[in-house]
Amino acid sequence: MQVIVLTFRPEDNGPWGELEAEADVNGFAGYSSGWIWKSDIEDFVTALAAFPLPESPAVALRAGELGADHRKSSTVCLTVQPRGSLGRLAVRLELSFYQENSAGVVQTVTVGLLSDYADIDVFRRDLASIVVAGGQVRLRAGRS
Repeated sequence: MQVIVLTFRPEDNGPWGELEAEADVNGFAGYSSGWIWKSDIEDFVTALAAFPLPESPAVALRAGELGADHRKSSTVCLTVQPRGSLGRLAVRLELSFYQENSAGVVQTVTVGLLSDYADIDVFRRDLASIVVAGGQVRLRAGRS
């Protein structure tokens, strides 16, 4: 299975919410979450509409922040950028999670999959639809 799942839970009457990310790509799996401004998701959605996408810097969505002491912190970073000249897109998801009783170790998982502009466009529209009320979107590896 090659899938990335994002779930957004907006705060009541607030400009932010919690973004949860799950991944299961070629035997590597992970989960993390982080707080994010709704406007950051909207900016990501807008950036994904560009054609072609910029090679550098990659279009990125980031949620959460590691504090100076790394306690009870988690992060989500999703990036999309062109891969080659055939319309393929490299999608990379980095997840990290620190738990206070885990002997000071930050758990991290980085996964990547190939997609295409058509699949990213569907993902982009689905993501835009969950900013206000919340919900879940999936991105599976592309057919390319």
